[in-house]
Order: sequence, then structure tokens, then C-alpha cells
Amino acid sequence: MKKLYRLIPIIKNYEWGKRNGFNSLNIVNTDGQPQAELWLGTHEAGIAMVEDDVGKKTPLNLFLAANPSLMADKQLSALNFIFKILAVQGPLSLQVHPKQTEAEAGFSYENNLVKNNLINRNYVDSKGKNEIVCALSKQFWLLCGFKPCKDILITFKQAGFTTMADNISRFEANQSEEGLKAFFSSLFLLEPDSAALLITEALNYAALQKDAAAGWVIKLHKLYPHDVCILAPLFLNLLLLNKDEALYIEANTLHCYLEGMAVEVVGNSDNVLRAGLTKKYTDINELIKITNFTSLQPNVLQANSKGKFITANKGFVLQKITVPAYKIMAADNCFSITMCLAGSVKFASFDGSFSLTLKQGEAILIPAGAGGYQLEGEGELVSALMEVN
Repeated sequence: MKKLYRLIPIIKNYEWGKRNGFNSLNIVNTDGQPQAELWLGTHEAGIAMVEDDVGKKTPLNLFLAANPSLMADKQLSALNFIFKILAVQGPLSLQVHPKQTEAEAGFSYENNLVKNNLINRNYVDSKGKNEIVCALSKQFWLLCGFKPCKDILITFKQAGFTTMADNISRFEANQSEEGLKAFFSSLFLLEPDSAALLITEALNYAALQKDAAAGWVIKLHKLYPHDVCILAPLFLNLLLLNKDEALYIEANTLHCYLEGMAVEVVGNSDNVLRAGLTKKYTDINELIKITNFTSLQPNVLQANSKGKFITANKGFVLQKITVPAYKIMAADNCFSITMCLAGSVKFASFDGSFSLTLKQGEAILIPAGAGGYQLEGEGELVSALMEVN
């Protein structure tokens, strides 16, 4: 039986966050800035801390390097994921993440440019980034993947976008991946005067509609009045995840979180390519280069009988369970990070030699090979598990 270790998260303050974003986790906002993301991981942009029984704190990456037996793969000294809680008050940005080979190439290329002080970075590390997001609030709104070409065309033709008339005709004649790429390249790269006219036409169209997508166009315009990316709800799938529903988002998929609270498990990377809906650095040309321009039908996920969300991803899994419905934490031979979202849950070894109580907002590290635990009390637990190959 291996010991469980308490973790202290890192809080990220971004403008799209909520002023008291993590009140529901008993985490007090001490600096008055918007609380956007809670991180538990080893990425250099936000390293969690391990706290021992006497209050001593050690960075998680150093702790794992000094205790390799805690990992399922003894050769690793860092996680392959970042566990996050998101408090989304406004759009994160219209963005895409690279796959592994793209991240490696982009990071190497930009490292050479950085030496000459010539660059704002897109690639801050050499890792790809898939992700799974699960709604914690009653509603979590997001955009993910392109709608079918025929549906995009119907909307753009109904709206009567004069600025895009020629591009719409070309797209109608070539409803392929290349046609979609060419169409949106022309949209993202419009000259300022043409972009302003398109935004005006989009607002006029949205004002006459009663659907959720049109409503989001109007909301986004209030935040970013000069950004053509406010049209994103007209060409991307607009999704409403209910509490405990999840979505797996592969690298190269254009997406944007809009509103709500969620848990997210992502590859151990902070690489983001942005098109707009942000004040941060954008690089349209690089985003177009790596974006998947095929239409996507998002698959909303439900947890299986073990509380796990099964995806095509290899490396990490998201699990969410409630106690006392679940009375045992399974003895999976994998490293995991677990947080208590609500209530209070006691972890007790079967032989009675060890116990630990996890309260709302608290997190622990569960080593690989720790064995199973009896769970007592009432609460919600969410975990990121590192899979063993």
C-alpha cells in the first residue's frame, strides 16, 4: 500500500475568467484578478506543489524525479497531462493546438528565431496537445469543428454577405477540404474595411434570427467588435454540454470555449495557435497551416460504468465518480491526480493501516500500484489517470 500525497494547485489569472471562479472549490480570490484556470501538473508554465504532513511544499516535477517508483513508467519524471479546472466567463480565443510532429518542428524553428529576438511565440514547448473537457456547471457552451460545407453555405448565402460573395461562389463550386480551407483563409485574412462591412452584415443577420448561434454572434461582438471571428458560431458546431457530459478534442481542431465551468485534461503542453476573440498574439497563417479543414460531427461523451470517458486518446483518461454510489477506488496500475469537487470523501486502505480525508477543493496524487481504497462519505471526485502502455 503506497501513501497518497496532497497537492497544491496553481491558479491562472486570465481576462476571460471569473472574479470568484473557484469559490465552489473553497479557493479564495486573494488578489482580485479573474480566476480562469486551476492547474495540477508538471508543465513549466504552472507546476503544482506536493505538501507533506508537516506543511513542507515541493514542486511536483522535482518530487516525481526524486521518487520514480511513484510513476507507472519508472523512466518518467513528468506527467503526460495537465489536470485543469476552467471557470469561463468569456471566450478563451478561437484556437487550435498542434500535433506532436508539428509542435516539435515549430518549437525548433522558433527557438532559432528567438535567438535573434525576432518572434512572438506560437510554440512554447515541443509537445502536441489533445484534450478532453467535461462540464461541471449545468451548462457549458463551446464551439468545436467545422459544420458540414452545405450548412455553412446555406447560412452564408441566407445572410447575404456581399463582401464574401465571390468567395462563397468559389466555395459552393468546391465543397472539399481544400475548398473549405480557401474559403476561411479568405475570411480570416480580409482587409480591415472589408472585415468591418462583413461584421456589420453579420450583426444585421443575427438580429433577425432566434437561434443560439446568432445570439452568440451578438454576444461575441460586444466583446470583440472589430474581429471577424465573431462569425465563428455560423461556421463551427455550437455545442451545449450538460453537467457530466464530455467532449474529446483532437489536435488540429478549431474550437473555442465560451461559457461555464469544466474540468479539462490536456496533453502536457501549453501550445496554442489563435485566430481571434482574444487580445493575445494571433498568427492566422500558422493556424491555417495546421488546422484540420474537414467537417466534424462532435461526439458528446457519457461516462462508462466505471465513471471513465473513453476516447481515442492514448496516454490519459478522465474519470468522474460520486460517493457513496462508488464505494471503492479501483486498484488500477496507473498514476492519477484526484480532486474533490463537492462534499468530503475518506480514502481508507482495506487493511486499515492508512486513511486520508479529501475535502471540497482539495487534491491528491495517487501513485501507480497504490492498490484500491475504500471510499466513505458523500462527495464528487474527478481524476486524471495516466494510462500504462
